[in-house]
Amino acid sequence: GDPDEALPLLRARSAVSKFDFKGRIAELSDQNRQLRAALASKREGHRSLAETLGHLQAELNWKLRSNTAEVQTARAQIDDRSKIAEMLQEAVRAVWREEAACAEQLLRTPQKGGLGLAEAPFEASEQVAALKQCCAAEASRAASAEALCREREHELA
Repeated sequence: GDPDEALPLLRARSAVSKFDFKGRIAELSDQNRQLRAALASKREGHRSLAETLGHLQAELNWKLRSNTAEVQTARAQIDDRSKIAEMLQEAVRAVWREEAACAEQLLRTPQKGGLGLAEAPFEASEQVAALKQCCAAEASRAASAEALCREREHELA
């Protein structure tokens, strides 16, 4: 209820003469009944408020606990995904290193008889074939890394 509902009871003034004892007793008894009723109403309001707040507090605590579990699950998923991303980045770096090593090896391979590429087209085609082989190996490694990544993402989902 309204807190100002009982305000008129607190401001009530006696309407009976101070020498009319029977009238004063009746008036004060009536005022006492009204004050008791207002006090009982306030007590009931406080009791129902305490019950309602207890239920709401229990519900909020349950929601907070369930949200905490969800947050922990999400954090674990984020950690797993970041680990997978790091592994994928490392796999890509390894492929790049292998590609660079393969290219360096082809450049360092001595040419037979000291002939240049213009003088030895057969040797140039061998180098092109070797480069194609390196590219194919790189593509297969990248495909296997992507497949592994998809597999792990599927396991996490």
